[in-house]
Amino acid sequence: MTTGPAAWPDGAAVAVVFQLMLELWPPPRVETGYHLGPALTPEDLRRGRVDLASLSWQEYGGRAGFRRLMDMTQAHGVPATGVVSGLAVQRYPELVEEFARRGNEIVAHGWAQDVRAFRLTEAEMRDEIRRSVAVIRETTGYTPVGWMSPGGQGGLHTVPLLAEAGFTHVVEYADDDSPCIVRHGDRRLVALPVSVDVNDHQLYLRGLNPPSTYVDTFRRSVDLLMREGRRGTPRMMSAVFHGTLYGHPFGAWA
Repeated sequence: MTTGPAAWPDGAAVAVVFQLMLELWPPPRVETGYHLGPALTPEDLRRGRVDLASLSWQEYGGRAGFRRLMDMTQAHGVPATGVVSGLAVQRYPELVEEFARRGNEIVAHGWAQDVRAFRLTEAEMRDEIRRSVAVIRETTGYTPVGWMSPGGQGGLHTVPLLAEAGFTHVVEYADDDSPCIVRHGDRRLVALPVSVDVNDHQLYLRGLNPPSTYVDTFRRSVDLLMREGRRGTPRMMSAVFHGTLYGHPFGAWA
């Protein structure tokens, strides 16, 4: 892995990615940590009971939240990156097609949030990439060249297979504040830093902080990276918003 770039276009000090998340989980499973009410027990799931409350909450992103975030970034003239589950593309094709048509980037986010890359064999991971790309291309005409594994947790096969499939960048590295080049044989991908700090999942769902904390965290992060960038070290950061979280009115203003 090597660090880059030497400079951003037009002498910019910091590159910022507004990362809008549109995720889905297949029923009846609801992975621990992604619900607001009491979780169903393993025994409940074995008996075939469905966590309807959590599934309804998760659908908010596709029904209302993601569109609100998409409209707000467009209103401010900010191109956004949509990190989208294949299942969400299948469920909300018109929404994802419109997002791409507006000139935003789509990053493939696997098929569903309970399919974790580190659990997959090489053949399973190859199929996961194939069907995730296929549903985006068939729905929007857009071929994604960026990838983020569900939970930002890649596996041993992820980078080699992404390189094989022609991807140009992967968004799941948290070890630097600048992009790096990841090499695999004669191929290479750009590893873009992913934010675990300027992230509504961390600040709200885990920390229960108000949106004002998000705004303050964002501002302080940008200010520090600007100072470093002006000293000659190009920096990059992302600001992460989930349709199911800050897609709600209470957080969207942030």
